[in-house]
Amino acid sequence: MDADEMTADPVFVFDADTTQDVASTRVGISEEAQNAFSGDVTRRTLVLDDGRRIALADVNDFDALTTLATPAALLIEDFSSTGEPEVVADFTEAAAAD
Repeated sequence: MDADEMTADPVFVFDADTTQDVASTRVGISEEAQNAFSGDVTRRTLVLDDGRRIALADVNDFDALTTLATPAALLIEDFSSTGEPEVVADFTEAAAAD
């Protein structure tokens, strides 16, 4: 949302029906493939707990990690003061396919 689209202050309410536990950490595993003769790493992949796989050129390949920022949100939900949230947009499968 752009600043010019923010024409009203948000209103926050507590919804006791919604799960309040949100993980503060995420887990990723680095997988490496090595050359059997030289021992050199030939391929490195970061595997996230949601199934996404990001190929890394080397351990310092931070440019490849920028793909994690697209889309900026995997799941967008609209919450009311009661009941379950309404899913507005879900990019989970698309992100896992990239």
